[in-house]
Amino acid sequence: MDNNSKFLKIFSECFFIKGYNRSIIYDLPRSVYFFIPNSLLETIIGNENKNCEEIYTGKNEEENTIIQSYIDFLKSKDVIFFCDEDELDFFPELDLTWDYPAKITNTRIDVKDISILKKSLIFIELLFCHNIQIVFSHEVNIPTLTDILIQLDSKGVKHIELVFPYHITYTEKKMRELSKRFTRLKSISIYNSKTNRIITNYPYAKIFFIKSMLGNPKNVQTKYIENFMINIRLFTESQKHHTYFNRKLYIGIEGEIKNAPECEKEFGYIQDVKDIGELKQIIASPEFQKYWYVNKDSCNVCKDCEFRHMCVDNRLPYQRIDGSWYHKTECNYNPYISKWAGEEGYLTLKGCNISANENSIDIDHKKIDIINEQLWEN
Repeated sequence: MDNNSKFLKIFSECFFIKGYNRSIIYDLPRSVYFFIPNSLLETIIGNENKNCEEIYTGKNEEENTIIQSYIDFLKSKDVIFFCDEDELDFFPELDLTWDYPAKITNTRIDVKDISILKKSLIFIELLFCHNIQIVFSHEVNIPTLTDILIQLDSKGVKHIELVFPYHITYTEKKMRELSKRFTRLKSISIYNSKTNRIITNYPYAKIFFIKSMLGNPKNVQTKYIENFMINIRLFTESQKHHTYFNRKLYIGIEGEIKNAPECEKEFGYIQDVKDIGELKQIIASPEFQKYWYVNKDSCNVCKDCEFRHMCVDNRLPYQRIDGSWYHKTECNYNPYISKWAGEEGYLTLKGCNISANENSIDIDHKKIDIINEQLWEN
C-alpha cells in the first residue's frame, strides 16, 4: 500500500461519470474512456483528498484488497496520483465553462437550388460559423463542387463536410484529388454507392462510399459518422447544453430556416432574408434556441446513461408539464442493462418494465436487478 502520509488526487482532466448500471472515466486530453463498476466510482470519489491511513482504516481485509485493486488499476491508467497534504491546493479543478466566439458553431445546408446555397454561404461567413455540412439531393459535377469549395476557401469556414449521391464519375482518385486541393474539407460522403467503403486518406478528408439507397439525405451521416467524442470542448458544452442542437443552424432544401433538420418549427426562408441583422434576430429568438439548453442531465433515460457527456444525439426532446424532458423514440443503447440493440441479451426499455412518456418515467428497479444478475452474473 501507499505511504500513509500521502493523499489521493484525481487528475483534473479525468472525470468519473456515473451511469445506472456502470460508470465511465473520461480521460479528456487523451480522448479515451474506461468502463468501471459504480462501486469503484463511489470508493474513489468518496476518498479523494484523503490520506491512505484514512482510506484503509476501519475496513476489513477483503474491503481493503478491493480498494487496493481499484487504486492499482487507476494508477496504471494515470487517472489518480498521490501527493503531500501541502500540495493538495496545487491542483485546481478544471474550469468547465463553455463558450464560443459566434452564435452559430455549425450549419447544415440541404441543396437543390445552387442559388439558395450561394446566398446561404454569404450569411454563413457573416455569422463567423466555422463548421459547415452541405448535403446535395441530386448529382453534382466535380467543377460545381470545386467552385463551391473555392468560395468557401476564401471565407472563415474551417471544417467542411460534403454529402452527395453517387455518380460513375466520382472515382476514388478524383475524391482524393479534391481533398488534397482543399484542406478544409474534412469528409466526403457519397451515398447510393455500389459498395460500402471508408477511405481514411490521412491527413486529408475521410471519404465514405455508402451503399444505402437513401431517399432522404437528412439521415446520411447518422450511421457513418461516430457519435461518441471524448474531448474537452464537447464535455464542457454538454454540462449545460444539448450537444446536437446547441448553436446549430439548418437551411433546408427549399431554403427553410430551422435550428436543425429534426426540428418541427420553421423560421421563414433564407432567400427572403434581407440582411444578416434579420437572420441574427431569428437566431436570437427564444423559440429558435428552445433546445440549446436541454442537456442530457435534464432528459429522462439520458440522465442515467454513462455516455451522456460524449454523445451527440439528434433525437428531438419533448418537454413535460413539470418541466422535465423525454424522447418519443428510444435510443439504441439501454443504460439500465448496458446493452446495445443487436447485442446478445439486449432488451428495450419496455422489456425492462421502464416507461418514459409524456406523463412521467417509471422504472421497475427490481426487474432491472434481476435482468442484470442474469446478464452479468460472471
